[in-house]
Amino acid sequence: MDITQLQERLQLNENFIFSKTISTVSFDIIASFLKLKQNFGDIIFLESSEKVQSRGRYSIIAVNPDKKWIFQNEEITYRDLITKKDQLVREEPIANLKAIIARDKITDFNGLPVMAAGWYGYLGYDMVKYY
Repeated sequence: MDITQLQERLQLNENFIFSKTISTVSFDIIASFLKLKQNFGDIIFLESSEKVQSRGRYSIIAVNPDKKWIFQNEEITYRDLITKKDQLVREEPIANLKAIIARDKITDFNGLPVMAAGWYGYLGYDMVKYY
């Protein structure tokens, strides 16, 4: 994607992926994460292969989310971090989460694997009872 295409996508307010491939020979993902963590409040790091360098797996650093889905005390809060608005949701949690993921689906991955975009985070043990 060149700069003109990037500007067009930004103006259309579309979901899209912008990426850069970096050689792992001279790149330390952990050091990069720690450096980014100093400058961003909301950041997560997911590593698919902790000790095996040769498998070609992916590391994901997600920074500055635009939305948060929070399930706490049996209540769902959908937080839009761009508009700074919270919405209390009265719905079964797994059904609601699946609907949000489907709504925000990105179809143009520019040749990247599907884990290059989406909702990242974790579900705690309390969520087991909803499966």
